[in-house]
Amino acid sequence: MKRHPGFLASLFDNPPSVTPGDPSMVPVLPSAPHNRTDTSIAAAVAIAPQMNRLEKLTLRIVAGENSATNEEIAAASIRYGRQMTLQCVCARANRLRAMGLLVDTGKRRRGISGRLAKVWGLATEVIDGRA
Repeated sequence: MKRHPGFLASLFDNPPSVTPGDPSMVPVLPSAPHNRTDTSIAAAVAIAPQMNRLEKLTLRIVAGENSATNEEIAAASIRYGRQMTLQCVCARANRLRAMGLLVDTGKRRRGISGRLAKVWGLATEVIDGRA
């Protein structure tokens, strides 16, 4: 798969200052979730400067899992090369919710404590590439 030279080589790189070109040139690890259309890629690149790397990682995990609780995000962060504490995830998820990028799905799953936990999902605008 070809990569656009302006796209991020790694989730932890700084965002590019270029406009996306051919949508078939999909980044290996995008700066934010997108659906591979030109408008969605442009939206992912546009939002990147406003997001820190832990927020990007949180979005990548929720996108990869289709939905996740804060505990699930913290546990999955190890697979993405970064150990995020539960407190760190809570702060990132709340900021992403305030930015309109994460939403409460209305679902609840039991956490380690046995209590019900909120399940996060990507906002429709992120999925559609309008964020």
